Amino acid sequence: QRPDQNHTEEPWFNAQATRKIAENLLKKIQIEGAFLVRPSSQEENCFTISFVAKMKIKHARIAVDAYDGRYHIAGRSFKSLAEIVNTFQATPIYENTMLTTVATEDLAEIMDSKKLSDTLIS
Repeated sequence: QRPDQNHTEEPWFNAQATRKIAENLLKKIQIEGAFLVRPSSQEENCFTISFVAKMKIKHARIAVDAYDGRYHIAGRSFKSLAEIVNTFQATPIYENTMLTTVATEDLAEIMDSKKLSDTLIS
């Protein structure tokens, strides 16, 4: 059974993001709970959710079960990546941090230029 593929059109899914790209995006954004989901850099058929928690960047592995196509993270099982995102927007993914803001290139640019203008003003 193939894993659920409907995540590819989601704004939070970044098929091109490596760990380094994800970290650079999240460093520019620096919003608690900012996140993206990307393919795992280390394992085929796995994904990673990269997010900001306590102003540090965290990465959590999402394994896909080859047998039943379910997604596994932190000892829990889900039917899709979307279900994982929805769950952790409502309940904490790490300590008391919930997923809040989708980390996109556009947002990173806005936040990065805002930080620059803030330093120029002061």
